Amino acid sequence: MAESFALSVQVVVPLVVFMGVGSIIRRRGWMSPSSVKEMNDVVFKVLLSTMVFYNIYQSDLAEDFGLGLLLYAVGALFLSFGVLCAVIGRKVKDRAVAPVLIQGTYRSNFVLFGLQVTASICGEGQLGMATVLISVIIPLFNVLAVLLFECYRQQGVHIKTLLKGILTNPLIIASALGLLSVFCGVRLGSVLEDALNSISRMATPMSLILLGATITLGGIRKYWKYTMLCAIGRLVAIPGVFLTTAALLGFRGPELVALMVMFGSPTAVSSFPMAAQMGGNAELAGQIVAVTTVFSTVTIFFWTYVLSIGGLI
Repeated sequence: MAESFALSVQVVVPLVVFMGVGSIIRRRGWMSPSSVKEMNDVVFKVLLSTMVFYNIYQSDLAEDFGLGLLLYAVGALFLSFGVLCAVIGRKVKDRAVAPVLIQGTYRSNFVLFGLQVTASICGEGQLGMATVLISVIIPLFNVLAVLLFECYRQQGVHIKTLLKGILTNPLIIASALGLLSVFCGVRLGSVLEDALNSISRMATPMSLILLGATITLGGIRKYWKYTMLCAIGRLVAIPGVFLTTAALLGFRGPELVALMVMFGSPTAVSSFPMAAQMGGNAELAGQIVAVTTVFSTVTIFFWTYVLSIGGLI
């Protein structure tokens, strides 16, 4: 268990450092608010899109394909999304805040945490299922997020506008191209793959640095109730419900570890630039990412410990 805790710290500490660098940049005045916004555009449209494409492109959908696990993961995602939309949509009337809370609760940092945590717990040879799950869940995360923000931004569902928003979203395009390359067996060659890998590896650091340049203590005090509710939902409630159900349904070993990371990871870093790009409250979105990332050191250790002492992983 000490190793599991050390792993979670090892994963989370670099994220905190990147946010700290962003905070220093803001305090020193090295970037203006307009520059931060322009860089968010670059991260969202180029870096994150490349990262999404590359992660799907590198996956092998035929390896360790588990239909039952995929169906459960997708069903749980849609169920949590629907419940959150119903509850938060009814309770929160601010159209810039509500979609940020919904996204911050259902959308986990599966890309960043998935393979690292699974490899640490199960070994490098057991990454197939986590990789396949990532290639399916990440596009769904993106589609639901675009659908969510477009509905709130348009103040109602306008089918033509909604479809345009989905089809022209860079993350959706990247997901579609990634899946197309996998299904068609398209290979880009080592030179292009190395270039895409280099670009994709910049996405998370740059997102976190810009996130740190946006967060202020005053903002955290302003939204602390929303932030803490979202953190409890993301790190405690959702994994508590869906991991318990998964265990009762008989999922074990690498499959259950993959679900643990999907449900128990902190809020996705990409939710911050997504909110900034699509009319959400970017300040609140950034605080949710920061708080859930820090607290996940404790909760990931807790879920790993609970599942391991139960002999489930």
